[in-house]
Amino acid sequence: GLGDIDTEFISVFPNPAHNNISILFSNLEPGTLIEIIDISGRIIYTDKCHNSINKINVAHILPGIYYLNIRNGSTKSIYLEKIIIL
Repeated sequence: GLGDIDTEFISVFPNPAHNNISILFSNLEPGTLIEIIDISGRIIYTDKCHNSINKINVAHILPGIYYLNIRNGSTKSIYLEKIIIL
């Protein structure tokens, strides 16, 4: 049935970001990780999600285009979004 489908709604804002990025989860699984990856593929930030609302300070990150990758406890990416840091 429809109940079998694991629906995860993730909202990321603001984008472009200047000082902070907020990430909202509708259904946060334990062990979910947030990564910010630069365009050369280096992970420049990683942290576990502790709440359904996560705030990341990006003021120290050089301006540019990055990828926000969210993955669950395994290696499976559940969300990938291009973000711009000003």
